[in-house]
Amino acid sequence: MVADRAIRATDAGDPLIRWVGYANIVTLVLLQKLAIVGSATQINIALPVMWISLLVLAVAGRLRIDTVILGLFALFLVVALPAVLFAETAHISRLSFLAAIAVYAPFVLRMKAHESDVRSILWVFQLALLGPAIMTFADLAVQLLGVSVMGQPRLSLEPFVPAKLLAQGYIYDQPLWFGSTLQKPNGFFLLEPSYLSQFMALGIIVELVYFRRPLFLLVYLATVAASFGGTGLMLLAAVLPFVLVKLSRGLIIAGIALLPVLAVTAVALNWTEYLERRIPEFTQPGSSAHSRFIEPFVRPARELERGDVQLFLIGRGPGTIETGDPAEQWNIFAKVTLEYGVPTLLAFVTFYTVALFRGSTSALVSYAGLIMAHFLSGAFIFPPVTFIAYYLSAGYGLIRSPAGTAADPAATGRGDGTGGESPDLAGAAS
Repeated sequence: MVADRAIRATDAGDPLIRWVGYANIVTLVLLQKLAIVGSATQINIALPVMWISLLVLAVAGRLRIDTVILGLFALFLVVALPAVLFAETAHISRLSFLAAIAVYAPFVLRMKAHESDVRSILWVFQLALLGPAIMTFADLAVQLLGVSVMGQPRLSLEPFVPAKLLAQGYIYDQPLWFGSTLQKPNGFFLLEPSYLSQFMALGIIVELVYFRRPLFLLVYLATVAASFGGTGLMLLAAVLPFVLVKLSRGLIIAGIALLPVLAVTAVALNWTEYLERRIPEFTQPGSSAHSRFIEPFVRPARELERGDVQLFLIGRGPGTIETGDPAEQWNIFAKVTLEYGVPTLLAFVTFYTVALFRGSTSALVSYAGLIMAHFLSGAFIFPPVTFIAYYLSAGYGLIRSPAGTAADPAATGRGDGTGGESPDLAGAAS
């Protein structure tokens, strides 16, 4: 609890910013299965919570507009508009376009926060992850012991929540492999095992960048392994090389010393057989890995090779890709290219990349958010993945405090009680 004392010891900061951050973090981590489900659409609970929060902050004068990001967002909307107005494909969903506006418009706004506010919100994120982590191992225990809970052979949130309040279209129950009686854990609160894996990997990255507590790292890493979700490992593989260069030699040596323990854990959890079954999927059309990581890049390239000028310029219209291929998991590149065209893809990627990194409190955490959104989530409009980067790194316009005050990095340290300037917040733009 050293980090908690280091954060709470500061008398600077803004309680409103913190409580808004806490509410959104809890929603994004622990309530992401909840949605307002209608006859033709559904709204993840994170979306109204975000906009209510922004309204409260705006009335309280805690927001500012980043004019650079506003200009890039406006450019994205202008370039995308012809796809909404002129695409000739049937089943165009203009509601899908409005949803994209609602999900990405918050990045134009920056919360006026102190560094201590950011650290406090990050601390709550790390605490919130302990809930899914504990439930992951409880779920595995229930399954292995053959115990029934609420008439279910595993621990699951679904029996406790009315079906009309649960997000639809997600695979809550996934066998370890075809024919296996063991279901992959989703951490009880998270939508799918892949999201459990990714959020725990994100927790590892945040922990290494800010707090560096071995016990938390071990819990999150064990949960990634227990989730049997390869996307978390992919996220770590993409980000950890950049994190490791910033770590102390002692922490790196401790990590190396843990490798035998991790190897034994992997064998005990049957990861070797699991990998033997999953790796070949990348070359098997129709498999989960191929549908998620290969087909979303191959399909747009194949479509564009036909020389369809309209497809290149304005796509087929918003919302049409799910109508034609509901089983595929279309990432941002495929969805935006096929629905809005290549110019819109370029405009969106430029806007979103700048929005994540401009003034970010941690370039490494923003980079992790970029990898999650662009390559791992399999969705273009999914508030939990999009908004988590906002509250962990991208959504702040930091208020600088005079050197030596409680909000200054030299006074608060990394949040682990060691003191010293924080490398992750030192370069953030005000």
